[in-house]
Amino acid sequence: MFFISFSTPAKSQETPQLKPGKISEEVKKIYRLRRIEIKGLKYVSPQLIYPLIPLGKGALVTRDNVVNIIRDLYKLGYFRDIETYTRYTENGIDLIFVFKELPVVQKIDFEGNEEISDEDLMQVLDVQTKERLESGAALPFSTIGPELAEKMASIRKGLGRVFSLDEINRMVKAIQEKYEKEGFYNTKISYYFKGNTLVFKIDEGKRAYVKEIKIVGNKQIDEDEIEDVMETKERCIWKLRFHPRLKKDVLLEDIERIRELYIKKGFFEVQVDKPDVKLKKGEEYYITIRIKEGPRYRLSGIEFKNNRYYTDEEILKRFKDDLKIGSYYNGEIIERLKKETLDKYTELGFIFAMVYVEKLLDKDKKTVKVVYDIQPGEIFYVDKIDISGNYESRDYVIRRELRFAPGDLFKRQDLLRSQSRLYSLGFYDMIGFDPHIKEENKIDVDVKVQERFTGQISIGAGYSQLTGLSFFLSLRKGNFLGTGDTAGISLTLGSTYRNNEISYLHRWAFYKPVNLGFSLYDRYVDYTTFVSVKQGFSPTLSWEISEYWRVGTGITIEKGK
Repeated sequence: MFFISFSTPAKSQETPQLKPGKISEEVKKIYRLRRIEIKGLKYVSPQLIYPLIPLGKGALVTRDNVVNIIRDLYKLGYFRDIETYTRYTENGIDLIFVFKELPVVQKIDFEGNEEISDEDLMQVLDVQTKERLESGAALPFSTIGPELAEKMASIRKGLGRVFSLDEINRMVKAIQEKYEKEGFYNTKISYYFKGNTLVFKIDEGKRAYVKEIKIVGNKQIDEDEIEDVMETKERCIWKLRFHPRLKKDVLLEDIERIRELYIKKGFFEVQVDKPDVKLKKGEEYYITIRIKEGPRYRLSGIEFKNNRYYTDEEILKRFKDDLKIGSYYNGEIIERLKKETLDKYTELGFIFAMVYVEKLLDKDKKTVKVVYDIQPGEIFYVDKIDISGNYESRDYVIRRELRFAPGDLFKRQDLLRSQSRLYSLGFYDMIGFDPHIKEENKIDVDVKVQERFTGQISIGAGYSQLTGLSFFLSLRKGNFLGTGDTAGISLTLGSTYRNNEISYLHRWAFYKPVNLGFSLYDRYVDYTTFVSVKQGFSPTLSWEISEYWRVGTGITIEKGK
């Protein structure tokens, strides 16, 4: 019997080396595999290991393929060490893999974190906090020891398992990013295992703030306008920015925001260099941003392609004063014109219309021509309307507020207006439309609603010098019986005061956008020197005269003594 041993440290990226021995000559020979043995696994399933050992019985075993297998197994990140042995037999060799696993993590601790609490750091680690179904629970009226209680608590936090090295490294990066967001620089983080506890050792470094931002090279755009588009801000006492933090990723995004600002104003050749960040006095950042503005381009023309349903003048009508040939390019107006073009085509029913903007630069003349390529797509007609989610409301309550019906041209603005009318009823928390293309030029629309509680109840007592002690009860129900109507009753009783009322509002009377309502009341007040008694009836009528206008009238019939 002889042994060939392969071993690689868990963090090493070098090619595994053969352990020295008297088998140097045997390595050159060719051996056929008899079987594979797995040893040392406690927590990791062997089913995770076998797919990474692509050797079957009778396969040729060489040093290179064993080394590759070890390398792939280390990539799993669950092992501190892996050793491989070969056992020679008359029928071939046995490959024996011996694993030393990373420990099961039952707890996570932090060392050296004085400025950021353990709770805040745990939040950024992305460790599962929901209880896993397989964790189990103690039986009712039973007791468990402190060790078992701690283990069950750890399982509920997503612990109680082996953390891979990749996962731990992601945690280190998350902690690093947390400290950067809090304004710390040069934070160093390492980790080690203390039994079943994963400990992150933190050297927080120092906290610094942005003292000054200096813009260099801006001649045609004011420095304040540039700083307005930046999220990174410098210290400013009167704006209550005492210690603004530096986030490196946000600063890089600010560079792109500055570039976009220049392009919107026609500086298509602008160059914004990588920011120069210097730390002074151990706590102050001085940031310098250098800009090469380049020439400013003027607008040479506007062109519309595939504009089959409007004239160019109709689209440009609202922009005559803003878009002038020969003036400096203005990206904000160009975007507004794109939206105007898209809106006009969606008004015609081209709900999937697309508008592409192309900028043609003439670098010699320093001019730009803007071309709008319109792809209208197809128009669709509404076929079926399906309503769901209305457990209380009747379908007709929703249908009568829709601004589209089967057979109508499907238009985006009709969807938005229908949604607005439904929300104004006050019966729904969510209203959504899900259109489905059914066949050529036909579309089905699913209307999905989420109803809200529409009932109100108020009960209480009060005291005043006029009315004395009184009790009140008020009930109001919107969407009464799912009809969209509103019913209410109010009762107020006291020794010298009474105010009772019944009201009802019926929407869409006679199947028209007409609302009929009434209020019936009985009031009694004892003013000591005289008593006031009133009974009355107050009907109301309102009707919708246009999409956005409603008029109404009412009358009160009252008997008073």
